[in-house]
Amino acid sequence: MDLQTKTSSHLSFLLASMVLVNLALFLMPNKSHSRQSDVDSKLPPIGVDTTNLQMQSFNFNSNLIPLDYNLKVQSPQAAALAKFSDSPIDHTSGTVSLSIPIYEISLPGLTVPVRLDYSASGIKVDEVASNVGIGWVLNAGGMISRSTVNRPDMGSFRAFPDNPSTFFPNNVFTFDDAYPGGNQTPYEWLKLNLEGCIDFEPDFYSFSFLGKSGKLMDFQSGNFIPYPYQRTVFTGNTAKDEFGNIYIFDVVEGSNSTNNCPQPGLTGCPIVGGSETRFLSRIVTANRDTVNFEYLNESYNYAHSVVESRYRTITTGQGCTTSEQLDEMCIAYNNVNAKVLSKITSNRGHEISFKFKQSNRTDLAGSKALDSVLVKYEGVTIKKAKLHTGYFSAGISSKFGLNFPAEIGYRLKLDSVRMDDELYVFQYNPGLPARLHFGQDFYGYFNGLDPATMIPTLSTPVVYSGANRSSSESHTAMGMLNRVIYPTGGSTTFAYELNPGMGGLRLKEVNMYTDTGILAINKLYSYAGAFQIGMLGSHSFYQTKTQRQSPIDQWPFSLVCDYAVLSNQASDFYSVWPRTVRYSQVTETVQQGDTSGKTVYHFTSPQNIQDRPSDFTVQADNSVYTGLPLKTEYYAKTGSAFHIINLDSTVYKVYYDGTLNSNSQQRFTKVLKATLRESEIEETMFNPFYPARFDYFFYDYFSALLAPIKKISKTFHPDPSNNTFTSTLSELSHDPVYATLLEETFQDVDGKVYSRKFRYPYQFSSSVYQEMTSNNMVGIPLMQLDFLDGNAFSGVMKPVMKSGERYLASGIFMFEPASPLAYTFPTISPNQSLANWRQQVSDTQYDGYGNLTGFSENGVGKVIRYDHKGLLPVLEATNTTTADVAYTSFETNEKGGWTYSGTPTNLNDAMTGSRVYPFTAGTNITRSVSASSATPFVVSFWAKSFSGAGTVTANGTTTAINSSSWQFVTRTITTSGTLTISGSNAMIDDLRLHPLNAQIKTYTHRPLVGISSVTEADGTVQRFQYDANRRLWRIFDDKGNILSQYEYRYKSGPLL
Repeated sequence: MDLQTKTSSHLSFLLASMVLVNLALFLMPNKSHSRQSDVDSKLPPIGVDTTNLQMQSFNFNSNLIPLDYNLKVQSPQAAALAKFSDSPIDHTSGTVSLSIPIYEISLPGLTVPVRLDYSASGIKVDEVASNVGIGWVLNAGGMISRSTVNRPDMGSFRAFPDNPSTFFPNNVFTFDDAYPGGNQTPYEWLKLNLEGCIDFEPDFYSFSFLGKSGKLMDFQSGNFIPYPYQRTVFTGNTAKDEFGNIYIFDVVEGSNSTNNCPQPGLTGCPIVGGSETRFLSRIVTANRDTVNFEYLNESYNYAHSVVESRYRTITTGQGCTTSEQLDEMCIAYNNVNAKVLSKITSNRGHEISFKFKQSNRTDLAGSKALDSVLVKYEGVTIKKAKLHTGYFSAGISSKFGLNFPAEIGYRLKLDSVRMDDELYVFQYNPGLPARLHFGQDFYGYFNGLDPATMIPTLSTPVVYSGANRSSSESHTAMGMLNRVIYPTGGSTTFAYELNPGMGGLRLKEVNMYTDTGILAINKLYSYAGAFQIGMLGSHSFYQTKTQRQSPIDQWPFSLVCDYAVLSNQASDFYSVWPRTVRYSQVTETVQQGDTSGKTVYHFTSPQNIQDRPSDFTVQADNSVYTGLPLKTEYYAKTGSAFHIINLDSTVYKVYYDGTLNSNSQQRFTKVLKATLRESEIEETMFNPFYPARFDYFFYDYFSALLAPIKKISKTFHPDPSNNTFTSTLSELSHDPVYATLLEETFQDVDGKVYSRKFRYPYQFSSSVYQEMTSNNMVGIPLMQLDFLDGNAFSGVMKPVMKSGERYLASGIFMFEPASPLAYTFPTISPNQSLANWRQQVSDTQYDGYGNLTGFSENGVGKVIRYDHKGLLPVLEATNTTTADVAYTSFETNEKGGWTYSGTPTNLNDAMTGSRVYPFTAGTNITRSVSASSATPFVVSFWAKSFSGAGTVTANGTTTAINSSSWQFVTRTITTSGTLTISGSNAMIDDLRLHPLNAQIKTYTHRPLVGISSVTEADGTVQRFQYDANRRLWRIFDDKGNILSQYEYRYKSGPLL
C-alpha cells in the first residue's frame, strides 16, 4: 500500500522550490529506449590432432580449417545486467518485467536508483544466476561492456581499405593500389592479414547506466559513438551526458574461457575468447556533487557450456575420407575476476551498503549471494531490504567422456524480499534442468529431451543423425516467474507462450488477484508482425570447408575434398548482429469486473523510419529501428463490440544526409568479415600453385540521430455510431549534431499555427556558453519562445553566470511584447538584447551546494535556506534578503546564521525536529542585527526548562519558563548591535530572526523520510510523526493534540 498524504498548505513551498530549482540548472535525467544485444565472445578454435591420422590417399594436414564458433564469456552479474543494456522491456518484446525499488539517491540534476529487476524470455539451460537469483539483477550503477570478436581490439582493429567495390580476393589477378603496405592485390592483402592474425571486426560494446542504455561503435580514436546517436560523449573510460554529468568507468572486470579439448598446434590464428566489463566507479554532476561506487573482488571459474564438434566428408569418391578421431566433446570453463558492488556513497551523506551471505553459493563456488541492502543517511539507518534465496535443483544427466561438476545441478533463485514489514514473495515454474543439459532447442532453452549429442540432425550437406532441437513451450517455461505476492496480500500471475520460430517465451496472460483470491483484472496478449534477427536452424550448426591435395600416385591431378564441420554451437558465418525478437503489433485485452477494453500497440519496423538508409546502401544493425511506439489505439467495449476512443501516433526520422561519409551529423564505418575456406598450396615440383579461397562479406556500423518528427492524437466520439473525432498534430525538428529539440509546431482547430522554439548553450558565442558546450552541457534550454503564425508572443529566458565550477542562472526574463512580433534569436548571449523582455527574477544568490538561496522576484526579496548538506529546504521567507534572516532548529551542524558554542542534544518531545539547544555556562547564542525603529526585526523561539523553573533572556528581556510545556517567546528589536540569547535551566528550539515585515515559514526534516515539522509565520507548529517503517502516522499541533492519524494494514506473510 502506498499512502500519499495531501498537506498542500505545508508542502506548497517545497513544490515552489522545485520550480525554482531550474534557476540552478539542475539537470533532469534523459530517458531513452533501450535495446537488446546478445553479444557473444569467442573461444580458441577446435584443435585437430594430425599425428594419428595418416591416411593412404588423403591426409588432414595443417591445411585443415577448423570451425568458427561463438560462446559468451562474462560474469553472471555482468551478463544479467547486460539484459537491461539494450532490451526494451515493454510490450514490443513480449517480455515480462518486474522492478522492486529499494531506494533512490536524489541529488540536484541526478537520480541514482537502486532496485531489483526481473526480466526473462525463458531461462536458458546454460544460464548462470546472478548474485540475486536466476532472471534477476541488482540494478545499481552501471557498466560499459566489451565482448571480444575474434581477438581483443586493444583500442584498434584493421579498418577496411578504401575501395570495397573493387575487392575481389578470390580473383588473384585483380589489382588495387589503395591497400595498405604497398601495391597489393586484394588476394595478397586479405591472405597476409589473415595469416598475420589481423582482426578486421570491431568488438561489440554496450552500455547501461542510470536510465541510459544502448550499443556503441568503436571509432578507433579512443571515442565510442552510441547508435542510434545520442548526445552522450564516450571517451576512454568516461562518459559525459548532455547535461554535463560525468560518469567514470574504471573498475575493470575481466573474464576468459578455456576448455579441455585437445589443442594440437593447428596452424592459423586462434580465436581468443574474452570480455571486459568496466563498472561505474564515480559520478561527478554538473552541480559538482559526487557519487562513488565501491566494489569487492571475487575470483572463480565455472563450467560454462559443452563444446562439441564433428568432421564429416562431403565429397564422395576415392581419397576423400576422414576419421572420427577428429570428433571432440569437452566442457568450456569461464574464468572470472569479478567485481561486486559493495557500497554507494554521496558527498551529501547518502550511504547504501550491499551485504552478502557468509558462505559461498552452491551453484557458483567462489561467489556469494546478495543478502541485504542497507540504506543510511549521515550514519543513521533509514531502510533495510532483506533477500531470501534458495536454489533450483536437478539431477545431472551423465554423458560419456564428460566429467560434470556437481554445482551445475543448482541455480540460485530469489524467493522473497522483505523491506521492513513489506514482504514480496516470488514463485516459479518447477522443473528447470541442470545446467549443461543436452536437451536444448536451437536457442539454448530446455526442450525436455535428453539426447546423446547436441549437434542437430542434418540432411544436408551430410546426413547426420543428431539431436532434435525443436522447442517445447512447457519445458521452455520451466524456471520462469509465475506469481508475485505483494505486501497487501494481492498477487499477480504470469502465463507464457513460445515465440514462434525464434525460441524463448512471450507473455500470454496476466491475472491480478485481491488478497482474498478473487480475480480483479485479467489481461490477454496477442502478437503480430514479428521482426526477427538471428533465426537459427540446422543450417546454423555446420560450416563447409575445402582441402586440396595432390598425392604422388595421382600426379599431376589434384584431389579436392569438401568437408563439413558440425557443432553444437551456432556458427552461422553471416549472423553478425545479436538475436532480436520484436513485434510490430501487440494487443492487450483487459477484463476488470464487468468492464472490458483493449489497447492495440503498434511499434516501428525499419520500414517505418523516414530517411533511413536503404539496406542495399548500408548493411547495419536494423534492430535499433524497431520497437519504438508507433501508434497506440485505445478501445472500449459496448455490448459485444469494441470501439475506438483514442489514438496516438508518432512518425520517426533518421537524420541521414544521404552519403556514406562520417561527419558531425553521422558516423559510418564499413567492416569486413572474412574467413579462410581453403588454404593456399604452394607450387612444388609435384604440385601446381593453388590459391587460397575466402568467404567474406561487408557490413556497416552506422550512427545518426533517430527522433520523432510528428505526433498525432485523435479523440473519437463516445457514441460508437458517431464516427467524428477531434485531432491535434504537432511537428518536431531537432539538431542532428547535438540531439536537441529545436522547434515544435502544432495547429489548432481554427487553423492557427503555433510553435515553440528553443535555444541552447552551443548556439551562443560568448565564453561562458562556449565553456558549457565544451563540457557537453548542450541539452539545457536557455531560451524558449512561443510563436503564433510566425510572430513571437511569449517566452522565458535564463542567462547563465559562472560561479566556481558551476554554471548558474543569473536571473529569469519573461518575453512580454505588446502584441505578437517578428523575433530574431540572439547569437552572442541570451540577454544580448532585452527589448520586450521583463526581468522577473534578479539578484540571484547561491550557497556552497549550488542551491538558490536568495533572489528578487518582481521586486520582492525572497530567501530559501537549506540544511542537511544542502539537500533539504528549511526556510522560506519573502520581503527580505539572505543577510537579514537567520534560522536553526539545531538538527544539523549548520548553524543557519547564528553563533554558538554549545552542543545541541536529542529530545523525544522537541518542539520541532528531534534536537534542542541546552543552555549551560558560556553557551549563549549571538547574532549581529541591523535593526532600527524604521526597520524592526523579530526574534522568536520555543523554550522549556529541564525541570522546575527556568528563564531565558533575549534582547535583554527575561522570560520565566517551566518544564511542563513548551512556551513560545518572541521579541521585537529596534536597535542595531549584537543580539544575545541566554538561559538558565533552559533549552530552546526553532530559533528564528527576520525583519518584522517579512513573512517566514520554517521546516524540519527526518532526512530521507519526510517533513517532521512546519512552523508558520505566527509561530504555530504542526508536527509529523512516522512509524517504524518511515510512513506518516500522526500529525500533531503545537499543544500535542492529534490532528490526523493513519493506519497501514498488510496481509500477514510468512516469517522469514
